[in-house]
Amino acid sequence: MLRRDPTRIELRAEDLIDFDRAREEYLDSVATSNSAKKKHKATTAAPPPTPANQTTAMTARKPDPFELAERERKGKSAKERIFGSN
Repeated sequence: MLRRDPTRIELRAEDLIDFDRAREEYLDSVATSNSAKKKHKATTAAPPPTPANQTTAMTARKPDPFELAERERKGKSAKERIFGSN
């Protein structure tokens, strides 16, 4: 005589149809929420950097102390650099 396995789950055709319907509803809801998130991100995201934005960002940065010293030295003679311009 055959024994039934108590851990085995027997599914009926109605159960499978319900499962498929629930899975489709879930996938639809996930797709809807993901597309809403993407739309939200698209409206709130900053514009991509353009050459105009990059140049303004470069000029707005704090200058390097070495660059400042080099700019200050340019155009001065060695005597002026050492003793200053009086």
